[in-house]
Amino acid sequence: MFSKKVIAANIDRLERSQGIKLTEYPVEKAVAVYAHFLSFTRTDGKRTWYQRDDQTEEQFEFVQWERDWIRNELFLCSCSFPYWFFRYFFIKTKDAQIRRPDLLIAQRIFLDILADLDEQNLPIILFVLKARQLGISTITEAIILWIALFRRGSHTLISSAEEQKSIDMSEMVWIGLNNLPLWMAPVLTGESKARGPIFGELSSDILIQHGAMQKGIGRGSTPIAAHVSEVAYYNNPVVTIESSLLKAMHENPRTFLVLESTAKRKYDWFHNTWTYNRDAESKGMNKYTCLFLPWYVGSDKYPTSDWIRNHPIPDNWKPSQACLEQALKAELYVATTPLLLKYLGAKWKMPREQMWFWEFEYAAAMRDEDSLRSFYAEMAADEVSAFQSKRSPVYSIATQERLRSQISNDYTDYAVLGDGIDKRFHLSDYHSTGRRIVIEWMTMLGEPRRWELVPLKETPSDPFHDLFLRIWEHPKRGFNYSIPADTGGGIGSDHSCIEVLRVGRKGEPDVQVAQLYSSWLPAIEMPPFMHAVGAYYGRMMEPLPEAYLCPETQLGAGGDPIVHQLTKEGYSNIHRMRRYDMAPKSGSLPNRLGWATTSWSRPLITQTLQMAIEYGWIRINSDRTVEEIENLEMDEGNDGKLRQDHSSHSHDDSYMSLCIGHWCSHDEETLAERKAGKRPKPKDSEIEKPSRVLQTAEEIMANSIRMEERMIHEPTDEEMEFVY
Repeated sequence: MFSKKVIAANIDRLERSQGIKLTEYPVEKAVAVYAHFLSFTRTDGKRTWYQRDDQTEEQFEFVQWERDWIRNELFLCSCSFPYWFFRYFFIKTKDAQIRRPDLLIAQRIFLDILADLDEQNLPIILFVLKARQLGISTITEAIILWIALFRRGSHTLISSAEEQKSIDMSEMVWIGLNNLPLWMAPVLTGESKARGPIFGELSSDILIQHGAMQKGIGRGSTPIAAHVSEVAYYNNPVVTIESSLLKAMHENPRTFLVLESTAKRKYDWFHNTWTYNRDAESKGMNKYTCLFLPWYVGSDKYPTSDWIRNHPIPDNWKPSQACLEQALKAELYVATTPLLLKYLGAKWKMPREQMWFWEFEYAAAMRDEDSLRSFYAEMAADEVSAFQSKRSPVYSIATQERLRSQISNDYTDYAVLGDGIDKRFHLSDYHSTGRRIVIEWMTMLGEPRRWELVPLKETPSDPFHDLFLRIWEHPKRGFNYSIPADTGGGIGSDHSCIEVLRVGRKGEPDVQVAQLYSSWLPAIEMPPFMHAVGAYYGRMMEPLPEAYLCPETQLGAGGDPIVHQLTKEGYSNIHRMRRYDMAPKSGSLPNRLGWATTSWSRPLITQTLQMAIEYGWIRINSDRTVEEIENLEMDEGNDGKLRQDHSSHSHDDSYMSLCIGHWCSHDEETLAERKAGKRPKPKDSEIEKPSRVLQTAEEIMANSIRMEERMIHEPTDEEMEFVY
């Protein structure tokens, strides 16, 4: 069908069985002979027949070379789709010309995948994410028609999202049928434009259906081939496709199924199906073969010569930074995608004409965020950015691009071992021989605590082993460190997240320097991890060698064991939350350890971090954090208030941790001070710290007792209300 090896083997088998020798004629020869047969083709608008000028219709006969030609071509076309496609399939161009198709780069890539599956004698089941106007629908429609013509008894199906779109798409089949040479054309026993053609003598048909059908497509039949277009726009793809069509098609080497679409939005059925199958490829668990065809593959369409003539590149034009970044992303995607590399070349770079086309369209799309999201989906440099959020994002695309460009891959992953940490978290299979980092601590009772950070030889690929501490930067003298935490259940859903922020000094941004991000670490097991990380990053802090801990401890958050256990161990540098609209009691500290995210405090921390990100006051190194930021959306609650929230099927655990850590590190700063790059001094009435680093257990215990004494007072009703 598609593979040169398979085609050659089929031709050889046919030649031996028929006792003939077939000849593969060049396209030019086929064009000339097609014109010859066309010269004596007659029609009255209802039927078509052959008749030479000097004969009646009844007298017509083929001469010998014509009979030989027809037999040769029918045999070859039945063995080879490419042979038939370039010689006998016709398309209608945008300027209304009927002609044979050119083979576009995207179509060559598409055929390459088909050939590979054909050679392995596997069913062809493709899931295609593509830009528009790349010719994939055209060549797929041609394949459907070819199967119906040359595979007797083939029940085939084509479908688009809506009924009229399906009919419009099927027009390619009708154009192909109407321009076949008469000696190849099948007898039509059904030719409804809405239902599709039926070839009774071949026992084949092409059924036209659509994604708005309530009962689904393919029900009551067993299609051997199907083309399902624009699947991202189907009303209910689970019913229409999964429960209907896929159940009706039984996988075998003759199966041909192409589901294709441009992207619509993140986390819809199309995106989830794409992501699952992409991730499952490495394990051999994918149902579909995924293929992404970006816009820049269509160099003849994006842009056309007419477009360039109408919008010539200015002599003094230089690509913007946004354009250069997109071109670089595209270059990287091509370099890491073997199929694109094969056809675009190892040294491919985006041509200047395509960069100008991108920037021209980008400037037009900048008028509003919806247009810009649509533009990025249609003109995506890679498959990840092809999917955009359906709701308004919290952060603009420009900000998302800036954050993604700042992600750092200069890190080391460490297993955390030591007191209180269970062996199942040790990641022993991944340990390397690199230098271990020893962390020591003395409790109030004089009991030693010891942990080790063990470098890993590789990052675990199994999410169950996502229990490592990723470090971009080790502690530095002269800096303060804050460590917020968001706790999870440890059952593979939400994440337990420990972030480490290097708090910026005058005029410097905060920097995310370490992260532990795991969906398999339960909150109850987090205290020793927090203790170890706090002791490590606080070792050079003065006057107290403890990083500033800010775990979330609101009712149900799960952070209470962290503050409870660490205070019993003598750890005292923990955030104390207060109401900022209430005057503090003289001589006392707030009684709430940790941070409580409530209806009034959530906007406080999320809006503050949003401002810090927009102003560049924080540097984010983690790709996981940036991915969460990209998936944040503005959601309107029942009370009409807007709230930042993660999109469906995504998370915001790292982001919320940073919100907490950033706020707790800067809650005493005014906006004027922040913009001026100043840091206010802590108030003596609110924080009491020793004048030097605590060294002994007695000193640690004495400091803890002094702090507890300062807390003894009766909380007001208002203070209790905001906590629980």
